[in-house]
Amino acid sequence: MAGFRLISMDPKPGGFLKNIQKNIRDLSILGMKWDEKIIAQSKSIGIAESQLDSMYNLYYQNGTYPGTDYGQKEFIAFYDKEYPTRRDFLRKFAMNAEIEHVLEVIADETIIYDDSNYFAYPNTQNLKSIIKEDKAKEIVDDLNEAYKKVYFAFGFNQGHDAWHYLKKFLIDGFLSYEIIYDGEDEEPAKEVIHFKEIDPISLEPEIRNDEDGNELRVWVQYRGDTQKERELLDANLIYLSWARGNFISRLSYVERLVRSFNMLRTLENSRIIWNVWNAQYRIKIITPIGSQSEAKARTRLSELRGMYKEELNIDENSGEVTFNGSPQFSFAKTYVFPSKNGEQTDIDGFQPQGYNLSDTDSLKYFWMRFIMETKVPSSRFANDPQGGGGSVWGNSADTVAREEIGFSNFTNRIQSMFQEVLLKPTWLQFVLKHPEFKKDEALKSAIGLKYNEENIFKIAKERSNAEKGASTIQTMLSVTQPTITPTGEITQIPYFDPKFLVEKYLEFTDEDIKLNNKYKKEREKEMKKLVDAYSRIAKARGEEQQPGTGGFGEAPGGFGGEGGFTPGGEAGEFGREFGGGDIFGGEETAGFGGQGGEEDILGGEEAGEEDIFGTEEETPEDEEET
Repeated sequence: MAGFRLISMDPKPGGFLKNIQKNIRDLSILGMKWDEKIIAQSKSIGIAESQLDSMYNLYYQNGTYPGTDYGQKEFIAFYDKEYPTRRDFLRKFAMNAEIEHVLEVIADETIIYDDSNYFAYPNTQNLKSIIKEDKAKEIVDDLNEAYKKVYFAFGFNQGHDAWHYLKKFLIDGFLSYEIIYDGEDEEPAKEVIHFKEIDPISLEPEIRNDEDGNELRVWVQYRGDTQKERELLDANLIYLSWARGNFISRLSYVERLVRSFNMLRTLENSRIIWNVWNAQYRIKIITPIGSQSEAKARTRLSELRGMYKEELNIDENSGEVTFNGSPQFSFAKTYVFPSKNGEQTDIDGFQPQGYNLSDTDSLKYFWMRFIMETKVPSSRFANDPQGGGGSVWGNSADTVAREEIGFSNFTNRIQSMFQEVLLKPTWLQFVLKHPEFKKDEALKSAIGLKYNEENIFKIAKERSNAEKGASTIQTMLSVTQPTITPTGEITQIPYFDPKFLVEKYLEFTDEDIKLNNKYKKEREKEMKKLVDAYSRIAKARGEEQQPGTGGFGEAPGGFGGEGGFTPGGEAGEFGREFGGGDIFGGEETAGFGGQGGEEDILGGEEAGEEDIFGTEEETPEDEEET
């Protein structure tokens, strides 16, 4: 609400509200009653309020709304009259190769596309603590569908526009888009269909009261321009700012790099000029002029001064060095000077005097100073051009440098600001389908974005963390506490529940745990089938299973005791007790699944008809499982 001002809504027929769908208008009212109540209950004078002409007046005369004292909102570019000029300078400044490299490193670390061209996905892990379990699946599915529609409407699924928008945000410090909905006139909007990028400088925010007394957030574009003036509700706009209201901050990320880069560039230019200047060999010729008058001598000296005048310049953008306006540079030059009292011509060489600037050690200090200002780890740069660049990556916490941790936190803050581009329209798209949740701030705050990470290093890091997490779990499972069994015996049991330790130290997602449980159930079903198959074979043979000769895991014989599944019993493989057939294919005496045919273990039949894992008559459970 920073920068908003209060104006009554135009109630005239055919006015501003007539062209806005009612459900979109309602979304712009949300939260305003809460802010109004906070302002009414406040007893102190805030920073913004202290700048008012009258402390009893709630609103600025210049239209700025003091609600910024109650929450950190956007910095409004419209109120900074110098910003358009600064933005033009920053855009030209960002074209320098060093600045462009820094911006690309940050953008590459922040926006990482996967094979489906997604750089982020909805993070709904916190929803389970907010919503009921019976509605969780429906809500999560609808949120994912809303996010997909917004992502496609932006066109992020094609190309790398999000990467370029992030670079633009780092340079300009502002981004704004119009959210375009379907529906016309009184027809309620049903979904977001597209987005349009608009100039943040043109937007002036207001808070208006409609005829029912409701406050609405409104943005006026190009105020006073009869041809361009437009009015947008807050539900029609996405507005991002690098700076925040009531905080001291640069307007953009690039702005912080100007001073250090200019100092570095000045020192670099001085070294270039010194080397170019001293690369030229100069010859001095002193010629006697005899008894010429003083006036003629002065005229001659002026001519010589014009001939030998030298200008050496470096273009800031291209880095081109020009000598007397020309890129061509002569590496030898002759100077002729008159001598009134001389008797003979004197020819000699000379070099200009000055400090020796061939040493580049001082540049290293300002180069490192520039790197510190960028917040990008020095490992992303070649600190010594002769020594190559970068360092070897590590995947464990012990090998992560402090600057890498700081850079990760910095990119996380950028992602937190940039996520509003997708989160706001995703939420609006969701509440258009579920208007019953439009006032549910708890549900809204539980939705976030999970950005992709670098795949190679992410996998290596996950494996290292899993290994250390498993070791920690084993150690903590050894912590026991005494308990009493039903028979009255005192024994020791683990103090920690294994499920708790797995969720805490292995950091598996809910989807990972569900998938693992699914595989466990499938393995249990397969084991049950093997047990049933073994029982049917024993029953068909008319033999009773004896303890220690056919059970699962009873020695000797591993899986099946004597003659069990695992080699080690006297009869060998599972089934050889009944004929010595191969486990995966019956032989002439008997296969695993038949009495006299060359039948496979998975398709063997008793007398050619019965499948080892079930008869041809499937049960309802088998049909459902299939």
